Amino acid sequence: MAKKSAISGEYIITQEDNGTIRVCQIFDNVKGSLREASKSVGFEFDPNWTTQQFGSKLVKEYGDGHTASVGEYTIVKRESGSVESYRVHGNSIAVLRKIAAEAGLKADQKWNTRTFGSVLIDFVNGDYNPNEVAEDETSLEVRPDMTVQQLWDAFHEMFGGHLRIKKGNKRYDEHNGTTASEHYEVIDVPLSEIGCTEEAKFSPEMTVGEFTKKMKEDCGLSVVVATSDDWVAVLDDFVLDSVSFIPKNTTKAKMQEILDR
Repeated sequence: MAKKSAISGEYIITQEDNGTIRVCQIFDNVKGSLREASKSVGFEFDPNWTTQQFGSKLVKEYGDGHTASVGEYTIVKRESGSVESYRVHGNSIAVLRKIAAEAGLKADQKWNTRTFGSVLIDFVNGDYNPNEVAEDETSLEVRPDMTVQQLWDAFHEMFGGHLRIKKGNKRYDEHNGTTASEHYEVIDVPLSEIGCTEEAKFSPEMTVGEFTKKMKEDCGLSVVVATSDDWVAVLDDFVLDSVSFIPKNTTKAKMQEILDR
């Protein structure tokens, strides 16, 4: 579900129920997007391939023959043979600036991603009133009396990622072990029992590195932010609000490519 959305050119801007801003680009130039997707993962292609040939090879290499996830790009081959492509942007603030410039919205450099996205949706839909812009002050609250489960749920709901909650080398969040048969459920104990001594608030605009450092220094908790599928730890330079858009089964190298775009 979404609170609101708008279409601007190739872009669909959506504010999700939890406030996160999602920007999906549906490409008019499909062949050009297939080139971009290929370059993002190092896939070698023949520049003379038709769009259908190109799409068929990508969905065969990276998908099930019909749909493929290539980095931030999703490629779909229809039964008719036609190929479609779209991209969910991980670096939301950068693409919001691009859309705003193209749409003629003068953006305030102080706006965070959630405020910027909300304003841009209103602007595109003709509902924008510059005198009624309210800065989004959403934050993740952490308190010693919260349980591990409550912290995990709150983080996942707000940012979509998997929060690994640790005390020493022991993980207290729900996760799989080293063998296929091992599965550890969330331990429903107060955070105070695993080292949390103070309460604090965390802005969605913080980077992962800032968040983990502040959690340790201010709350006394050791945490690791992982991708939504708990596949790999998220790089420190990602903003918390963009964690949910990192593709599943990703690698640190692919995440760095997203940051570098």
